[in-house]
Amino acid sequence: MSREYVLDGEHEFVTKVKELTAGGVSPDRIRTFTPVPVHGLEEMLRRRPSLLKFFTLFGGLTGCATGYGFAIYTVYRWAFETSEVQWPWGLVTGGKPPLSIPAYTVIGFELTILFGALCSVLGFLLLSRMPKFMAFVPEKEYGNRFAIVVEDEERK
Repeated sequence: MSREYVLDGEHEFVTKVKELTAGGVSPDRIRTFTPVPVHGLEEMLRRRPSLLKFFTLFGGLTGCATGYGFAIYTVYRWAFETSEVQWPWGLVTGGKPPLSIPAYTVIGFELTILFGALCSVLGFLLLSRMPKFMAFVPEKEYGNRFAIVVEDEERK
């Protein structure tokens, strides 16, 4: 069972939010509904920073390593391990070294972006606990009033 506070003014609303957070209610359990933007509400609720940036970093580093690794592995297999029957001439590089890093930068960059984006989407879904089957907006309409809903511990 959640507690609900419906207030008429912005000053009362801000005072009640400060009172709840000072009373030990976790900011993650507080949901607010306001008819107008309330400046400073984010600072009052002190939400912790998101961990999504670490998912993106992990995906980007994995993509970069995969891009360079795949390109180097492919050239290594093609240039150095071909048999005389299949490719008697090996890999034609035109006098350049077969394992040159600048040639693989495009592949590494593209896979960095791809893996970073995919891990960001996956991280967003995991961190937001989606799909969530509870109502996003409460059934009750608050109109021009300010509302605070404090969820119970067991609903989390």
